[in-house]
Amino acid sequence: MTAVTQTVRCTLVVLLTAILVVSVAPAVATDMGQAAAAQVTPATYQDVLDNRLFTHDGDDRGYGPEHDLARTNIQWSMASFGLTVTLEPFEYSGDTYYNVVGTKLGTTYPDQEYIVGAHFDSVNNPGADDNASGTAAVLEAARVLSQYDAEYTLRFVAFDREEQGLRGSDAYVTAHITDDILGMISADMIAYNTGAQSIDIYGRSSSNTIKFALATAVETYGDGLASALHGSFDASDHAPFEWAGFPACLFIEDWGNPNYHTQLDSVDTPNYIDYVYATQLTRIVVGYLVDNAHVNVTMADGDFNADGFVDLVDFGEFDFCYTGAGGGPIDPTCEPGDFDADGDIDCADWLQFRQRWTGPPVDPPFYADCDLDCNNNSIADDLDIANATSPDCNANAIPDECDVSGGTSADCNVNAVPDECDLSSGTSQDCNANAAPDECDVDGGTSTDCNINDVPDECDLSSGASQDCNANAAPDECDIADGTSPDVDGNGIPDDCELAAPAASILGPRYLSVTVQPPTLAIPVALLLVGDPADADVSCVSAYVQATGELGAIPVYQTAAEWGTIAVYGEQVIPSTTYTVTTETETGVSMESGEVLTWQWGDVNNNGDISFVDINLVVRGFQGDFADADREAVDLVPCLPNSDINFADINADVAAFQGMDYWHTECAAPCP
Repeated sequence: MTAVTQTVRCTLVVLLTAILVVSVAPAVATDMGQAAAAQVTPATYQDVLDNRLFTHDGDDRGYGPEHDLARTNIQWSMASFGLTVTLEPFEYSGDTYYNVVGTKLGTTYPDQEYIVGAHFDSVNNPGADDNASGTAAVLEAARVLSQYDAEYTLRFVAFDREEQGLRGSDAYVTAHITDDILGMISADMIAYNTGAQSIDIYGRSSSNTIKFALATAVETYGDGLASALHGSFDASDHAPFEWAGFPACLFIEDWGNPNYHTQLDSVDTPNYIDYVYATQLTRIVVGYLVDNAHVNVTMADGDFNADGFVDLVDFGEFDFCYTGAGGGPIDPTCEPGDFDADGDIDCADWLQFRQRWTGPPVDPPFYADCDLDCNNNSIADDLDIANATSPDCNANAIPDECDVSGGTSADCNVNAVPDECDLSSGTSQDCNANAAPDECDVDGGTSTDCNINDVPDECDLSSGASQDCNANAAPDECDIADGTSPDVDGNGIPDDCELAAPAASILGPRYLSVTVQPPTLAIPVALLLVGDPADADVSCVSAYVQATGELGAIPVYQTAAEWGTIAVYGEQVIPSTTYTVTTETETGVSMESGEVLTWQWGDVNNNGDISFVDINLVVRGFQGDFADADREAVDLVPCLPNSDINFADINADVAAFQGMDYWHTECAAPCP
């Protein structure tokens, strides 16, 4: 809310000609409105407020990088929802600022529109309530409603420079003065709950249509909240719309936030932000737009609450409607469960319901009169096989674990997979091609296993399970055990395989090699190799991996005399895996020089996902705060590990969030 709000409001509340606490007749939520509103949860709302809008202690969305990054996050979020997104510029105090506008065109009345907006700037503080809370509501409404067609056009707008006198919203109205705007809601401060369990709605009498419609939505979707209707109040972004003759209103929490326009307006302030309350208010906005813009929230068969999933919530409705194996008449509300439209809900419908199941595989309930469950895992056998919860590799229509327990198939290696399936599915190897799982060969004596690694000796070499460095067709550890090769130093390596470690002073062409195991996934990662403890001439290294998982040749290392290209050996690397790094001279002699840990490029907190949390951590690194992340993890620009964290690193993580690979740029300057 704009900086003049507190003073103006204290005056206006006294002067208002009427303050009406709305108590309308109980409204019945439409199925579509309820289905859309239910998709906003405290968890989804908190994710936006905490992780995308820079609302933590020390953050500042007034001016500077966090203000601009928040605007960029809003823009990308709207674009990720499939909205048409534009940045609409306006001038203020000699600088250019932008409103972010996301549009979903109406299918029937594209020239008539409903707008929900909020300002994303703050008064040089985190602005968690004023007004990241309203901005988060706009983004949540955009996320949910962008999935569906609406008869009327929907616009989701994040205004800038509200705190300097409604500059962004005034510029927007000026630019759109000829638009046919049927209603506009300004969501401004909706996350601090005074305990009154109410919401205030402000607007002139000319805006009564939208005010009363929104009050009805409070009654319908507010889960017990009350609404209070007030007169005009020109201290938020709805005001320029009203000045221009458009129906508009302010949607705001009950007044009394003690942290208004202070540094304590932060999500880190204890017991401050009420995420449940903010979720209730966001659901009200979503329900209002569904009912008034005629959003067609589609409800698929089996999806009773139209949230896009068929899960335990829907099963509760299905089970209530289920008429048993013999069938019977159903209530009209049960129609989403009548898949074959025969007027009852029986086993045939149950089988269809299970096929549409989107919940965890262990969750689908078990109907004894419709389903068989030979493996007693509370999942019908045909569903086990159909959704691969249980495999049926030998295609006999029996889950493999039932084959073994029932004696239908043998399981000599006791891995709960029929032996004939082990080989065809690759669960077990058969490197010696005798049609028996290798681990059964050894146990049964079909093959020998001198090194006791559960791999037949003739398979060790071909599969790489053991080495044969002296090329005598015997695993190296077997050489020593049977005396074929000596091992004087007792390190488990045949003496004729060992080479003396070179001195650190050896110069000449060098290469860095990384020994890796075959990964299960090819993920773009950055492998940071910083320094070489064994060789003072190598000062620092930063090696990167292609999106295919293949190691690239872009990075360089510095010797005392010249720059050279790194050659990294190995096919792929896996995030969060420690690898041994060795230097290799031109003579091929190797020595261990340290270990490194890999992580996905841009995934600063190394949790397997690149999100706004990672961008925030890089920003904190830029500010000198490395408490929650490794310095190397936030230093994303190639070739400069352990250098200062700057805007280049912030931009790099933003690029990673957008799905780009690592920077394909050769190191521009020597490593320090």
